[in-house]
Amino acid sequence: MAKYFASLLLFLVVWPSFAADQNGYTAKYEVRAGNTTDSITNFDLAAEVTHACDVTITTADSAATITSKLTNNQYICVDKGNYASMGTWTIPNSGTSGARKVLRYTRSGDTDDEPWNQTSENQAKILGITCLNKSYWIFHRLSILPTSGARVRFENCDFSIMDRTLIDGTNVNNANGLILFAGASGPNDQNTVQNSVIRNSGKVTNTDVHCINLRGIDNRIVNNEIYNCGGDGIVMDDGGNPFKNKIENNDIYQTSAYLIGCDGSPGTDCNCGEDGIDLKSNNTTDPSNFITILHNRFWGWRTTYETCSGTGSNGFAVNAGALDPKRYVLVQNNIIQDVANGVALGGPASNWSVIGNIFYNIIHGRVPDDGTQNGDGNSIVLRFVGGDNHKAYLNTIIDAEYGLRIESGGENNDMRCNLFINIPHIKLNETATWGAGSKASNNAFYNTPPYSTVASSNSISYPSASDAKGSPYRYFRRLLTNPEQITIPYARTSNDSPHVNACTDPLSIPN
Repeated sequence: MAKYFASLLLFLVVWPSFAADQNGYTAKYEVRAGNTTDSITNFDLAAEVTHACDVTITTADSAATITSKLTNNQYICVDKGNYASMGTWTIPNSGTSGARKVLRYTRSGDTDDEPWNQTSENQAKILGITCLNKSYWIFHRLSILPTSGARVRFENCDFSIMDRTLIDGTNVNNANGLILFAGASGPNDQNTVQNSVIRNSGKVTNTDVHCINLRGIDNRIVNNEIYNCGGDGIVMDDGGNPFKNKIENNDIYQTSAYLIGCDGSPGTDCNCGEDGIDLKSNNTTDPSNFITILHNRFWGWRTTYETCSGTGSNGFAVNAGALDPKRYVLVQNNIIQDVANGVALGGPASNWSVIGNIFYNIIHGRVPDDGTQNGDGNSIVLRFVGGDNHKAYLNTIIDAEYGLRIESGGENNDMRCNLFINIPHIKLNETATWGAGSKASNNAFYNTPPYSTVASSNSISYPSASDAKGSPYRYFRRLLTNPEQITIPYARTSNDSPHVNACTDPLSIPN
């Protein structure tokens, strides 16, 4: 029997043979020995990044010497120091699946500390890394601190891993993003960025300065902190079918450094950026090609103040932007808090599954005074902007301005087993309804007007949030840089909750 409590779903994916994080979770798509999720994840990364150095790059080396060491060795270490004067390091050749090439940090007396915790003196500071038409590289514990023009650039670069690396672009202001996956003659496939900090992409008026610009097939962004982005945290944008990508267990957020008043004065109502994740295309008709957005934490995203940075959005945690089709997307077990808007399914979109997420404090929608923003000032948890075959199951939604926005009468949409608490308006566009075959059933409403439509059935409605008999749900965020515990009221369902056993229909949830 299915139950409403979305937080139960947050713990469905547990791999007890590995160390879990502060939330008791171990990422499904992290590359590590013994991870049998798939052939990409099952690799002994720890052994490779502790292997003895064949050679060590030092600050005394010339640019030519560095290139020679990169070319002629498998295990290349980089001593602490500032290498910015050497320019961007271009990867000269490929490893193989059986003999990957490793570029990793080292220093005398190394304590295995993270690069974002190292002193400036102890970091290995590299201006940028470019991987063109190469494969099978590992980058480990480096500090990539670009200025304008330099960054991490993967172009037709496959089967590579970036682990425990700091990418801090305080001065980069580069519209292509801090990490750019760009395929001029083909996609970037099956790369992983994990356990890393990617931050401070920069601000350029009316320009998207993304943190990660992701193109290609089956790439994985896992266990990272991604924050302070003058565009999107992650954008999948080139119309080139970025299917199968996995975005898992990341903290994706904006701090006060990237927030601004909607009149341009100091404040927090708008932001110098766009969305947590902006999905521009997934033009596939094969259900096995779905994009996975799993167990992430989003907060701080606001409506764009374009005079500061960005080309305009409404501050979504997950947005279906642009005009290309976006099909087969799974948004599951995420915590979306303190943003202007939640998840947008549109533009056009179909076959999205939004399952088991917690939405809290979705109230920050604004209209900025710079007059260039292309949206409105409403705060909405789920936007069904046309499209068919969407599923919204087992979501917990607390303290939002609007629960839903429905446009264009999409068909065969299914909204079941969701919990709504303290929402003054369940629906924007009160006259809008879904098309044929759509239904809303077995939803619970506390201090929230029930959803009203011909297809709605078996709803539970109570006048007060306290009637839900829910207790606070606590979790940790900023897991890499400064873990902090956050509390969401009412979100933990008890056995006494009226809705606990109300959803008995079988639910179709992708694996």
